[in-house]
Amino acid sequence: METPRRRYQKITYLFLLLGLIIAFLSAWILFMRGMNVEAAAQFLFIPILFGALYYGWKGGVLSALLAGALYVAVIIFSVESEIIQSVAVSVGLRLAFFAFLGIAGGLLFERYRAEIKELEEKILLDKLTGLYTCRYFTTALRDEIDRAKRYGDKFTVVTFKIAEAGERRSLARKIMSKLGDVFRAELRIVDVAALTDPAEISALLPETEQEGANVFVKRLREKINATFAEMGVDLPSKEGATVAIYVFPEDEGKLEGLLAEYAGRIEVEHIKRPGEYVS
Repeated sequence: METPRRRYQKITYLFLLLGLIIAFLSAWILFMRGMNVEAAAQFLFIPILFGALYYGWKGGVLSALLAGALYVAVIIFSVESEIIQSVAVSVGLRLAFFAFLGIAGGLLFERYRAEIKELEEKILLDKLTGLYTCRYFTTALRDEIDRAKRYGDKFTVVTFKIAEAGERRSLARKIMSKLGDVFRAELRIVDVAALTDPAEISALLPETEQEGANVFVKRLREKINATFAEMGVDLPSKEGATVAIYVFPEDEGKLEGLLAEYAGRIEVEHIKRPGEYVS
């Protein structure tokens, strides 16, 4: 699955590439006309574009100021003092365009990034827990299986079936919401956790073997039980969650079964609103 964030990254690369091509072509035309200083100045647009794309309007403004200062320095050292006044207007116009590109480009891409983030959250994140959706987790697991086969790596999937908190739906929602915070706090950057069923949270742990998964499970089980206690809820069973651990490649068949099970859940997702908790 190509996420909106990855698509944005591709767009930024495309803009930088187009900017470089345009700068090169315009510089070549100016150079052929004998305007060497102006030809060199065309490449100053690249850092301004980079700053706007990756750091918003503040990065665009800072890049424009630095590019403008460098451009003025080149003009001063390249143009004879008696004709500096004659080029002052063109220099001022170029500096104004630097500033416009930095501010306008930065604001534009800041807004675009914000929309991408909002879209990504709607598509990929469960609204209740803040964890990934089952759809995203299924894609991530399939990609991890393919990667592990290609490079001979190991990984682990751990599923936590949270003990039912009784028939009170509002209480169950609060518990799952709280557990979403717990899982996000305990995961590494490379790990992926998702709400794969209304009362099930699954975690994908790349480059993790059985021993590491056991440590992870022990830590999370303690956190889950503590969450029940903190909310004043008696544990419905001796343990707050039923845990299953699948290690690749030993449990490849079981993981393929999980994928099939998740795919079946995704098929009926359309009857629920995104992020809706169904008891």
